[in-house]
Amino acid sequence: MISPTAVVLDLLSNEEAHWNAVQTRDESFDGELLYAVRSTGVYCRPSCPSRKPRREGVRFFTRPELAEQAGFRACKRCHPRMYEAARQNMRIDEELRLAIQVQERLYPPKAFSSSYCEAVGALHSCREVAGDYFDLLPNGHDANLMVALGDVAGKGIGAALLSSSLHAAIRFHAGLLGGCTALVARVNEYLYNSSPVESYATLFLGQIDNANKLLRYTNAGHSYPVLLRHSGETLYLSEGGLPVGMDRRATYSESSVPLFPGDLLAVFSDGIVEQRNDAGEEFGNHRLVQLLRANHRRPLQTLRHALDHTLRAFSGNEPQSDDQSYVFLRMRLAGQTF
Repeated sequence: MISPTAVVLDLLSNEEAHWNAVQTRDESFDGELLYAVRSTGVYCRPSCPSRKPRREGVRFFTRPELAEQAGFRACKRCHPRMYEAARQNMRIDEELRLAIQVQERLYPPKAFSSSYCEAVGALHSCREVAGDYFDLLPNGHDANLMVALGDVAGKGIGAALLSSSLHAAIRFHAGLLGGCTALVARVNEYLYNSSPVESYATLFLGQIDNANKLLRYTNAGHSYPVLLRHSGETLYLSEGGLPVGMDRRATYSESSVPLFPGDLLAVFSDGIVEQRNDAGEEFGNHRLVQLLRANHRRPLQTLRHALDHTLRAFSGNEPQSDDQSYVFLRMRLAGQTF
């Protein structure tokens, strides 16, 4: 009979020896050989009495990891540890799937349209769930629209939970408080009191005052949004204060800028401008502004696709290292749709 060492070194050429070991339940092969049953999707040791496979339904492996990579699961009887680990992983995967569904339901519609402006937003997570957050909050009377975009420190489940908490806090208080500063201050206090010490989020809140043709905003430590005028002038919106959740006593200031037909507002997370390429270069604000200028008068969905395509092309083989979210909002020209 061929030795277990030979089995490890030359699996394919020794299939007959493998099958004989399975048929005789040879324990000397247990440390060197596994067989997996195609019809049941289970892998066992040769000495396991719980499987009597047909020869045409068997594959051979040297390690449990290889069998699992091929889509087989552990036998409960002869691989109890692997079986329990697989069950635990399945539970985690199911919980993560539900978390993804819940978070996706929290996102607003990706497009908003009214008589005076139009907006689109998107969020691309670097993991299964995102720590970024964006929202579009109309007041229902076609008079004002609030734009919110936040970036929670960190990644993964913890950041996603805080992002969902941020979403709920803004939605709850937006209808109770007037003005961006009062809302940001309340959200700051809420996050500080309900989150771990090291948790915080950058946040931009902007409110379109259609009656007065103004954008009122507060920037809580967030990447500076870009307001690109229809005339070509570029403004960066920096007025505000510290990230929310960092200091319970933080105070915030509000600023306002006039809005004109054709003006384009771009609010984005730092995952966009800090995306690197194969050479280690960051995408940067200058490339983003160039893209905004090149697509200033095109439909917002075209601008959205242009940014996604440009980021992918720029990144090359470099993976996405952070969540990427953005909102584009444009004031309508008289009698014009985008």
